[in-house]
Amino acid sequence: MSFYHEPKRNRITVGEPGSDYQGFDADAIERAAAYCRSSGGGSIKLSPGIYHIDHAVRLGSHVRLIGSGEDTILRKTDGAKAVAVCDADYNQRRICLDSVEGFAVGMDIQIYEKERAEAWDVTTTQITDIRGNQLFCDSYLERDYKKGAIVAGSCACLSAIEAENIYIGDLVIDGNGENNEFLNGCRGGGIYFYKARDCIVEHVKVKNFNGDGISWQTTQNICIRECEVSGCRNFGLHPGAGSKFSEVEGCQIHHNGQAGIYICWRVKKGFFENNEISYNGLYGISIGHRDTDNVIRKNRIHDNKGCGIYFRPEEDENASHRNIVAHNIFFRNGNDSAAGEEKGSEICIDNAAQDLIIYENLF
Repeated sequence: MSFYHEPKRNRITVGEPGSDYQGFDADAIERAAAYCRSSGGGSIKLSPGIYHIDHAVRLGSHVRLIGSGEDTILRKTDGAKAVAVCDADYNQRRICLDSVEGFAVGMDIQIYEKERAEAWDVTTTQITDIRGNQLFCDSYLERDYKKGAIVAGSCACLSAIEAENIYIGDLVIDGNGENNEFLNGCRGGGIYFYKARDCIVEHVKVKNFNGDGISWQTTQNICIRECEVSGCRNFGLHPGAGSKFSEVEGCQIHHNGQAGIYICWRVKKGFFENNEISYNGLYGISIGHRDTDNVIRKNRIHDNKGCGIYFRPEEDENASHRNIVAHNIFFRNGNDSAAGEEKGSEICIDNAAQDLIIYENLF
């Protein structure tokens, strides 16, 4: 996409002996990323190998992060888990646990209550110190958490927050989902963008993340191109929270636990085209709350347990108006009776969306 500009300075290598930054872990990549942040950008090349990720590598603006293809694997480490033994309050940076076993300084954690584990009620932060049974964090808690809240070592593998002009390419993200707690997509994913713009993810495989494969929230001009996202416990791709001008093109999105693509709230003027979306645990594509003026075209959408495209229930004023669904191929969707009443539908419209254009699809 034309908005991305190639960094012109700071060509940095990470990984094997002789690299600018040696080591196969998040710290090694983070040191390179921090150098780029401090000097206005640059390109980071990752050697082949398995990089052990216990905290999100935070990419700043004007950075290109590129691996060595499928031989570069960023693998999430096993996540620790504990319970808060006293209340932890909003804007506090300390939490007391029943055990600190498995936690370490520098690790990313999430904090949540079981009844409020979704969306923005979750705090994600990094451990800065451990004293006795107390963890100290680098950011303030997002809300009050009662005694009994869960603290888990869950995090994105790569993240970009309030940054722009980023390229991520030619690598694999392994979420190690069986050994990590669920992380909801508003707060993280295998790759996570928040309040970011003008970013590209290309030729990347994301697999087995206990949450969303790639999530972008409150963004503009995010492009996911020729990627494969599979085996993630929640959504494959999750654009949301007012994101505009998203582009998902040429991707394979399959065998994820819920929707292949979950178009969340207020996603507008996006293009979702030339993708294969298949064998997901619920819908191929789910679209709903004020998601307007998007184009869904030239996709192969098949063998999803729920319907191929689901227009979620919404009040009339919040419906998904003015979307285009064209030149797609649908087959064998809605083949699981457990998926709901929309069983057997290739497209199910369950809201009062107006000015939908659905034409020249093959069923």
